[in-house]
Amino acid sequence: MGKRMRRGLIWWYLTEKRLFKKPGYLLVLLMVPVLAWAMGRQAGQEAGMVTIGLCCEEQGGLSEEILERMISEESILRYLRFDTEQEAVQAVKNGSVSAAWIFPERLEEKLAKMAEKGRITPVIRVVEREDDISLVFCREVLCSQVYPSLAYLTYEGFVDSKLGADGNVELTEEMFRDFYQSVQVGDDLFVPVYLEGTADSGEHYLTAPLRGLLSIWLVVSGMAAVLYYKRDEDLGVLDFVPAGRRIKYAFGLQAVVLGNGGIVFLMACGALEILENWRQELVSLLLLLGCIACFCVLLGVLIPKIEGIGLLIPILVILMVVLCPVFLQIRLPWGIQGVLPPYYYLHALYAPGYRRHMLIYFLIGAFACLSVNWIYHKRS
Repeated sequence: MGKRMRRGLIWWYLTEKRLFKKPGYLLVLLMVPVLAWAMGRQAGQEAGMVTIGLCCEEQGGLSEEILERMISEESILRYLRFDTEQEAVQAVKNGSVSAAWIFPERLEEKLAKMAEKGRITPVIRVVEREDDISLVFCREVLCSQVYPSLAYLTYEGFVDSKLGADGNVELTEEMFRDFYQSVQVGDDLFVPVYLEGTADSGEHYLTAPLRGLLSIWLVVSGMAAVLYYKRDEDLGVLDFVPAGRRIKYAFGLQAVVLGNGGIVFLMACGALEILENWRQELVSLLLLLGCIACFCVLLGVLIPKIEGIGLLIPILVILMVVLCPVFLQIRLPWGIQGVLPPYYYLHALYAPGYRRHMLIYFLIGAFACLSVNWIYHKRS
């Protein structure tokens, strides 16, 4: 083992020892996988954004079938079933549920009449406390449950009128069903698929933003490493190194802090079972860590005061939450979002070509760090 390698390992060991002696740092590392596990457990429990009361006025039939299907399906809506219409309406009044859907008797007959006349008429009673955006979405869910039955009845009536009117063709219910099922599309009109060909895993709405939040957390960790480096400079810990060569220690500290953060990142994603492909995930994460290191070191060179770095961190967090596709996708000129490392990582999850952009970002960032550091210390 070479002398430089031995010195580097000793420095790495001592840096890790300094960091893990700080209870706050250890607590932050342990907190991330615990919070991820808690989010995953909460996502697995019965919960929903809106609670809907369901009531069926008949036993069996189409109404009962729709209710059973809604209750059995996974949804961001939570359903409570009531035996009578009065109980459902009372639950809306006292705030136990946000809305009540009351399915009538002989629902199939009413839908058949609607299909025959070609005119939409109300068939399900909806009781709501107040109208808002979430309940508008809920009504769309209700329509999606009733629509397949109406579509089939419309199809049946149309085919019967065209082929059965002359009496030459004997049509049976089995014939209708077989042909309808043979040409029926899937339940989802739109199926998200990654560009590499794998289907979307369909993450829970609670765990879907986790990658984005963890990538932002890694950037904050990198900026904390910059603060740590600045403090060592102020305390004279690096006085034995010429000022122009200290940047390698800044990168080394980034490697230690972000390396620990990357391990915790993988642990959190593994706890939630959202790792699609280990090899691709690891490549994307390593590129992300490299981009973050260059991004943070460059800011550390451009902003010499430790106070300036501290003021910049909350601003960066806000910008990353808003501009990176953590919760929402916002289209802005590339130059505005392109300086933030999480922007590339979150896109690389679905578009592998962005890994090439991350590699270019890393190379340009490393060159910029070395160039700015050389220019700054040459002038001083």
